[in-house]
Amino acid sequence: YGKQNPQSQLAQSTANVLHEIIRNVQMLVMNQNGNYVVQHVMTNTPPHYAQAIVNSLTPMFVKLSCHKFASNVAEKVYHHATPEQRVRIVQTICQPTTPGAEPSLFKMVGDQF
Repeated sequence: YGKQNPQSQLAQSTANVLHEIIRNVQMLVMNQNGNYVVQHVMTNTPPHYAQAIVNSLTPMFVKLSCHKFASNVAEKVYHHATPEQRVRIVQTICQPTTPGAEPSLFKMVGDQF
């Protein structure tokens, strides 16, 4: 009574780890090793996990694109985004970082990453 089988325990543990990754994704993408964890989750887990990551990272897409480690994740974010999420990403790129400045796209084009 009340005991879970090992398969069920593994599934629950995996879900817990994935939720912690998503909760900390903005920190992980900037990390030398953490960005690989995020890329792996986006590529090798059910799509709803990738969608959660895309939603979390879209507001900071320009910052990701110009960061040594996070730029790799930015590519995955765009690749795994739904059409609606891609529209939001493009809107983010086309907005200036500060009022009166050029669109963020210009910053991205000139960046080394």
